[in-house]
Amino acid sequence: MREIYPQVRLRVRAEMVFTSRGDTVLSTQLDGSIDGGEEEGLFVHQTRLLSRHRILLAGRRPLLATGSNSRQDRWDGYLIVPPPGHDGGETSLPQSASQQALELAVTRVVGEGMHEDLDVRNHTQNSIETTLILEVDADFADPEETKGGRKHHGTFKRKWSKEDGYAHVVEIAYKVSRRYAHGIERGTATLDRAVRIRILHASTPPRRQGKKIFFDLALPPGGHWHACIEYCARIEDKELPAPDCMLRSGMAEVDRTRAPFLEESTSFHSSESETYAHEVTAMLEQARHDIAAMRLYRLDRGPRAWTIVAGHVAAARGLARNS
Repeated sequence: MREIYPQVRLRVRAEMVFTSRGDTVLSTQLDGSIDGGEEEGLFVHQTRLLSRHRILLAGRRPLLATGSNSRQDRWDGYLIVPPPGHDGGETSLPQSASQQALELAVTRVVGEGMHEDLDVRNHTQNSIETTLILEVDADFADPEETKGGRKHHGTFKRKWSKEDGYAHVVEIAYKVSRRYAHGIERGTATLDRAVRIRILHASTPPRRQGKKIFFDLALPPGGHWHACIEYCARIEDKELPAPDCMLRSGMAEVDRTRAPFLEESTSFHSSESETYAHEVTAMLEQARHDIAAMRLYRLDRGPRAWTIVAGHVAAARGLARNS
């Protein structure tokens, strides 16, 4: 008689969510927030471009209803808060309150930066006027420095501007120089990084105060508010493009460029139904998509000539798949 062993889903980092593509990794708490923990942040080219990302809605931190990595490079979260005036606590919501709540939907896609869609819906029977607050910051630490012992201390600059008819922009820039000597080689090394946070298609205009961005919301029953936010990395003098908004552009460019690999690489299937063969083939299929997600698009030499990431980022990706 064949023995059947129960399967257990392992979660290496049960308290964290990893979303990644290429050498970019977004590491957050389960509710999608970044509070400056040593492994939390948006890392691009081994630099933490976001060290803080928190959302307050109606004066509260939203409660996670559900969240999922629908793809390796995408995270969807649905959060709720009681409407203004409700006396429910922040850590738990009664069933009656969850049915009469403000819902915050967050969709994130990472690439050489991040695109984020924020959508608020009023599920109450009353008109609501409230505020959504987005708090963001960057420290430009490398993965080792996030664990303590900062190796360099440079200059930060923060600027709030508006591009011509396009977007409100928060730019956080960091620059540091230091002398070095390696044998007979001597000189000055400079690190110059920035993140440009571009607010697009917002239903109401934003305003900034310090590290916080405010949006005023006026929602009738069933009303909806939306904003797109791009997090664009600048590495030295090169600005990297954030991923496209899938809601507006349809199939993203990265999906089109990975199509040849997924169409032409070996696929797996099995007719077995009394064994775990179907689960094994499912894991092999997922492995194909994981390999495609590890592609470094900036090093492409053609649709069938590309490089995959390795090292620290690959290890983080392994954590993401096992979580």
